[in-house]
Amino acid sequence: MKNENKEIKTYYLSQNIDCDRNQGFGWESEEQNFFHKEFSKPSLGGGMSYGISNFQECKENPFQYSFQLFDNQGWIGDYLVDKEDWDNNTTLVDVL
Repeated sequence: MKNENKEIKTYYLSQNIDCDRNQGFGWESEEQNFFHKEFSKPSLGGGMSYGISNFQECKENPFQYSFQLFDNQGWIGDYLVDKEDWDNNTTLVDVL
């Protein structure tokens, strides 16, 4: 899971964490559930590990972290998460 010589840190999420995401089409704060026709906040699924790069405090909002998410095929998107949610529900597993 390498990305142009950037350090990738793997974090395990113990439970779902709501987020804002940008997958190249602008920031999304809500997504539509096609089965229920309602909108909800996107989230990173708990019980999974994620490869993350450029992890830092958000400059525009000091109560959030920003980072880039990667998988074995490359960049998935840019993400913003609440600092308290992240700190209380993640564990650093590995640094590549």
